[in-house]
Amino acid sequence: MQYEDRERLKSAGWTKFQNAQDIYEAVEGIEYVMRSHFWLSVESARRRKHPDFDTYASHWLSAQKILLKLQGLKRSDCGCFN
Repeated sequence: MQYEDRERLKSAGWTKFQNAQDIYEAVEGIEYVMRSHFWLSVESARRRKHPDFDTYASHWLSAQKILLKLQGLKRSDCGCFN
C-alpha cells in the first residue's frame, strides 16, 4: 500500500472513530487505523518474517491501550450512543 493510501486510510479511521454513533463504527474506525499501521510495518519488515494481521492487531491494541478505551467508552470519548 502506498504512503498516501495509508495516510488516507489512517485519517478516515480516526475520523470514523471520533464521530462514531455506536461501538461498531468506533471499532471499524480503529481497524482502519490498525490496517494502515500494519501495511507500513509489512513494508518495513522487508525480508524478515512478519505476523499476519490478526496477530499484529492484537499486539497493536495492547500497545495502544485501545482495548481499555473501548471497554470504558464514554460519550465524551466519541459520538457513540448519542
